Amino acid sequence: MDCAEALAFLRKCFAKSRIQTLLLPQSIPFGPDIDLGLRDRLGLHVEYAVFSAEVANYLRANQLCKLTDQFFCSYLFLQIPGQSQLLTVGPFLSAEATTEQLLEQAQKSGLGSRWFRMMEDYYRALPVMLPGSPLIGVLEVFMEEQFDREWSVVDINHEISSAASPIFKDQEPTPHEHTLWNMQQLERRYFFENELMSAISQGKIHQAQQLIRHFTDHTLARRLADPVRNQKNYCIILNTLSRKAAEQGGVHPLYLDRISSEFAQEIESLPSTEAAAELGSRMVTSYCSLVSRHALKGYSPQIKKAIVYIDSNLTGDLLLRNVAQALNISATYLSSLFRKETGMTLTEFVNQKRIKRAVRLLGTTNLQIQVIAQHCGIPDVNYFSKLFKKYTGTNPNSYRRSIPD
Repeated sequence: MDCAEALAFLRKCFAKSRIQTLLLPQSIPFGPDIDLGLRDRLGLHVEYAVFSAEVANYLRANQLCKLTDQFFCSYLFLQIPGQSQLLTVGPFLSAEATTEQLLEQAQKSGLGSRWFRMMEDYYRALPVMLPGSPLIGVLEVFMEEQFDREWSVVDINHEISSAASPIFKDQEPTPHEHTLWNMQQLERRYFFENELMSAISQGKIHQAQQLIRHFTDHTLARRLADPVRNQKNYCIILNTLSRKAAEQGGVHPLYLDRISSEFAQEIESLPSTEAAAELGSRMVTSYCSLVSRHALKGYSPQIKKAIVYIDSNLTGDLLLRNVAQALNISATYLSSLFRKETGMTLTEFVNQKRIKRAVRLLGTTNLQIQVIAQHCGIPDVNYFSKLFKKYTGTNPNSYRRSIPD
């Protein structure tokens, strides 16, 4: 892999964790893009030149520079081998920042109370990259390949005084500045929410899980002093977004109402912020799986209703004529349309659904085979065993014995 391909791959890895990377000419001072417009919004335009000069003073070939600036933001800088370009990674936080830590940092920088509230929103939206992050390993592999394993790391903070001096005048932001800041933060939040909903609506579990890691204090403002209540509120929002996304993905409200109600009950009984994080992850996975199993996009309204009716009545008498009667359409028309849109007969579809339920019950319960057959809408246990073997290649008892303990 040449340098350009390796660099493109490296930047995609950081982008997956929502960490900004930029390729900048080395001779041009930094601008608002470098810190997502932070200094620009604070009216500290001259600080970009200072920031740029500070980094340039330590840049060397075959060297990775690390810096945490006076605003508590971390960055990585690397000269691209054989090119006059600089790769910048950041801003990001090197650790979860508490409100107390941010207040102390604000005091060092002479940050007023109203400015701090705006800055806190900025910090909450920043991604976190811990020192042992796999992304650091990816970056190290890139450097080993491109620099023939001869490279070093320089922590600029160790080379200069880390004490932050006050750089703010004792003044409050104007209402106009405050409005612009809030607009930008809301735009970022809604952009993220749309990305998450898009992933769920397509059943992309891995992508949704990557996004959900940022759906906490980094995305939403803290509205209450109680952290557990805040997390419950976040989960309520996430449950609503996920339900709407799954609906957009073609899942019928019958399935959505059931899972949404179950999660709503779990949310209110959450005991801790850690439990909330686990629930949020499980919630996203469940809705993505729901899309994968029950997405009805592409089906006509009649077949959508038929499938939902079958799913919700597996223990009932699902002969073709009975389903057609329930939907108020002719059996001949339903039979023809069902085969055309699903590629199988209605009876085959029903049997597959029933055996899938049987497989799940065999693996998750100790119910007798006869009872499982009844729960699958097949009261004749002999016929049930015959049908089970047709679709799985083995009988119910053998299948259950083959399941690892």
